[in-house]
Amino acid sequence: MDPDLGLAYVNMAYSYFALGRTSEAEKIIQRASERGFNPPEMLFLRYSIAFCRNDPDDMNRVVALAQGKPWAEDWISQAQAQAAADAGHLQLARKLSQRAVDIALRAEQPGRAAGYEASFAVYQALIGYPREAIGRASDGLKLSSGRDIEYVAGLALATAGDLTRTEELSRDLQFRFPEDTVVNRFYLPVLRAVIAMKNRAPQTAIDLSQPALPGEMALVGDGSAILGNVQSAYVRGEAFLSAGQSSEALSEFQKLLDHPGIRFNDPLGSLAQLQIGRAYALIGDKVKTRSAYEAFFSRWASADPGIPILISAKAEYHAIQ
Repeated sequence: MDPDLGLAYVNMAYSYFALGRTSEAEKIIQRASERGFNPPEMLFLRYSIAFCRNDPDDMNRVVALAQGKPWAEDWISQAQAQAAADAGHLQLARKLSQRAVDIALRAEQPGRAAGYEASFAVYQALIGYPREAIGRASDGLKLSSGRDIEYVAGLALATAGDLTRTEELSRDLQFRFPEDTVVNRFYLPVLRAVIAMKNRAPQTAIDLSQPALPGEMALVGDGSAILGNVQSAYVRGEAFLSAGQSSEALSEFQKLLDHPGIRFNDPLGSLAQLQIGRAYALIGDKVKTRSAYEAFFSRWASADPGIPILISAKAEYHAIQ
């Protein structure tokens, strides 16, 4: 009906990618480009596809295309930060994420800057830097109290052990968005599950995360703080692992690897691979345990030394030899 309707190209390309139909997504991106339509959303999607295909040359081409473009340069800088984080390049990831925040603030986009702060805070908490995570989550909340920001910051704070503030954010989300589907079906169940995990109640965490199942692996946010919902499966997987239910944990972590079009370049991809190794270790399958750990180590082959989760992973791996 309207071959120049830009939003239709964006929605179609993202839908194909979310379904794992990457080649068709690329064709839509190309069609849009031929009509002169190259918005930030398409650049981010192209970067994500290149990341999933492990194509650094095309990732760099997207970075060059984004330079100086409003709404694109900061987003792609954050995407670079996540890609670096996925490989364990912590120092580089920190610099790139801070650059994304700075660009967004110069462009008078505090909400986007807040999203970058909160998202990176989750990663910091997961790999073993709770103090830094709490600091960046707090910085994000100073910039915005948006729905997605409060959720992601709350996830970082909970993972880092600040349960009091997480509970405050959960109550605020429930009060401000009482009928919001995403809040009720994804955000609140995940936050409550992480709180339960920190209180050493994994079965409670499993139960609390159940409302997220019917719509899991969905696109739920706007892209700055969260885009695809992979957190609920990861948290549930951790709860199953803590409860000694290794087969169930494997199923949850595998979801992240099976849905690159929902995960995009979230560093949870690498961490899920490590968790799969831990689950196989619990089962007692040494062959699959070694394979999973080695897959993680391969992704983190040039990781910065001294990262707590990497130190733990190496100790666990040596223990099974």
